[in-house]
Amino acid sequence: MARTLVQIKQQIESLEKEAESVRDSEVADVIARIKKAIDFYDLTQSDLFQAKANRAGRPAVVARSVARQPVKKRSVAKFKDPNSERTWTGHGKRPSWYVHAIEGGKRPEDLIV
Repeated sequence: MARTLVQIKQQIESLEKEAESVRDSEVADVIARIKKAIDFYDLTQSDLFQAKANRAGRPAVVARSVARQPVKKRSVAKFKDPNSERTWTGHGKRPSWYVHAIEGGKRPEDLIV
């Protein structure tokens, strides 16, 4: 027999209530263990929320270094527009002056710097 949508929604609601109850129980257990550790180690609020580096018996907090991005070298121009000072490295989209020169009968060898 196939279950109806109403039955499935009721089951979902029941499972959500059960999950909330289990979570509450687990949270209570975790809190109890934390309190026990705080008492055992005699920790204060500043120990927990304002950590200071290089205290006796406590590891130092090491700041992460930000990796530098390598500096990109500019590509060397391989082609030059004979009518202006514009250049092109040969990478990426062909500039309009290059396309027009090729269409006008120039060869790529004629435009090499």
